[in-house]
Amino acid sequence: MLIRCSESKTRPSQFEGKHALVFGRDEHGRTGMWIVCGACERRDFATFKPQINPIAVTQRWTRLGWAVVRDGEKATCPKCQESKNMRKHSEEATGKHGDDAKVIQHPAHSIARPPTTPPSAPRPVTPPVSATSQPEPSPALDAGGRPSPEAARALRDMYDLLDAHFQVETGLYTEGWSDEAIAGKTRLDVGTVAFYRDAAFGPTVNPRVRELEALISGLEDRFREEMAASAGLETRVREDAARLAAEAVRLSEEAAAIKTMRENLADDMRGRIDVLRHEVARLARWEAEQRREGR
Repeated sequence: MLIRCSESKTRPSQFEGKHALVFGRDEHGRTGMWIVCGACERRDFATFKPQINPIAVTQRWTRLGWAVVRDGEKATCPKCQESKNMRKHSEEATGKHGDDAKVIQHPAHSIARPPTTPPSAPRPVTPPVSATSQPEPSPALDAGGRPSPEAARALRDMYDLLDAHFQVETGLYTEGWSDEAIAGKTRLDVGTVAFYRDAAFGPTVNPRVRELEALISGLEDRFREEMAASAGLETRVREDAARLAAEAVRLSEEAAAIKTMRENLADDMRGRIDVLRHEVARLARWEAEQRREGR
């Protein structure tokens, strides 16, 4: 079922109010959008990623001949655009150039001669050219100023290949694919592929940069692990130091207690020795007195 962007709860926010763009899946299951002509309701489908820039959408449909107003609020298909341009030119020629639009009388009705200049066709949007890049060659245009069927098919194939092989999250192609490979498959210029890939899917990233980022990330993880291990070791050392400090305090207290005990024991022994000496002296005096009395 097709879902209008303005009615979908999961629509890309950058497409809110873009009623000419309808989002969904085609009969092949591919995710993308339809563009709907406001005049004849013609619908054309193209694959797009949800992250695409609305400007890139406008550029793509404009290159295919569509007239897109305000990045998708309104749209007119190439056929209705051509008819509108022809009517506008005919009206201008009739109103402003009386001599150029001579009226030929006919038995049944009058026919206004069409203007001598062809109707204007929508100008295809070409990508800007930087000072370091070559101009992008425009796809071949048909007589109406629209891309030829071959060019339109090449652009569709380019978007399909980008959708299948370019990884928006990493900015890398899958193995074996590149702007050059897609250009070779579609016969488009490499600059054309690079421009639309950059506008619709994002810039590419050098694989070496991703390798270095992964290496840096690995080193950062290892650094965090080493820091966590060293913090654990520091905690254990501090705990051991605190335990040893507590043991030292206990031993110091025991040594002080032993010293006090020795001092008390020494005092007690000195007291006992003094008592014994006093007793020996008393006995000696008594014996001396006994000997004097016996004589």
